[in-house]
Amino acid sequence: RTPFSEIRQANDKKENRKLFLVPQPEFPIPTEIDVYDNKVMIASWLEKLGVIIESQEIADSIKSIFKLALVEAERLDKQKSSD
Repeated sequence: RTPFSEIRQANDKKENRKLFLVPQPEFPIPTEIDVYDNKVMIASWLEKLGVIIESQEIADSIKSIFKLALVEAERLDKQKSSD
């Protein structure tokens, strides 16, 4: 949850997505991790480093981890909204 992410969240409907924001100090995620088809892209824009892994098994595992994290992220986002 940062000022920038809150602006991005406000555009969810227009951009056809649903962002759930979590406390950044408690859950820092400074890298970008994208999963598409059978690929996982991990990038550190600050360090100018990135890698693409092409593996259906790894992509499926990361997708499952994302789904599991989504459950908690949704709960935290709702909790923050009701504070």
